[in-house]
Amino acid sequence: MEKSSHHLWSAETDETGNVIINRSVAEREDLDDAEKEFARAIAASAWGFFGARLVDSNGFDRAEMPAAIRDRFNIVAKELQNDSVEPQKVQSWIELSQQYGTDTINDIRASIVNGIQVRQVSKDLNVPFIIAADLLSDCDLVGKENVKEVVDLIREGKVEQAEKNFGKLASKVQKLFVEARKTGNHKISIDDVAAKYWEDYYGEYGKLFVKEVKKRVRADLAYEWLTKCGIDEAAANYWKNYFADSDYGKALVEVLPKALSPKKDKEEE
Repeated sequence: MEKSSHHLWSAETDETGNVIINRSVAEREDLDDAEKEFARAIAASAWGFFGARLVDSNGFDRAEMPAAIRDRFNIVAKELQNDSVEPQKVQSWIELSQQYGTDTINDIRASIVNGIQVRQVSKDLNVPFIIAADLLSDCDLVGKENVKEVVDLIREGKVEQAEKNFGKLASKVQKLFVEARKTGNHKISIDDVAAKYWEDYYGEYGKLFVKEVKKRVRADLAYEWLTKCGIDEAAANYWKNYFADSDYGKALVEVLPKALSPKKDKEEE
């Protein structure tokens, strides 16, 4: 029986080898149940790819931070709060659930987490994203180290040794690699039309809704990163909202330097 646990990652490949999601159902207000389910799956896939991209684009896995910069984060946050300077508010998960529905928000969070997990597995095992999606459940069953050993043996061309040591798992990995080479399913990409399904599926407020959820996710990641760097909780709670509208790099390069740069004393005349 065909496995369906990762059905959201089904995708087609364009002529450049990018994995894309193509729109194949015309948009109508009177969507039937099958078309609604298709739109739901596309929307969920888009959230999954958003989660996957966060792993690569934000850099929040890096906990190193010079002590001087860490101290500036703490000091300036306190100064700005004392001056009642607040960053743009980001809606909490509770507020989003109250506004858009608990089931909807829970589904989105599950899709984002799935995308993050798949991308992390693909990086840990050094395998294409689509392969990682298929191997994720195997990691849970036999352990990531065993899956990694199989992948390494297959990559080295030691197929017989892999099959001898790991049986069906090795055969599956070999088949996935052959299929990936054949179809070019090795990149992560998503077209504008698929992203538009967010708005189509969630209705007239879809654009604002998607923006607010993305901001909430980025703020969560920023808070986690800041606290890992040793920034105190109060300062992390303050600064996380500065990361909500952009990725890690943009916030550090374009937004935070002006706020964090030490005040220069006026030169004596």
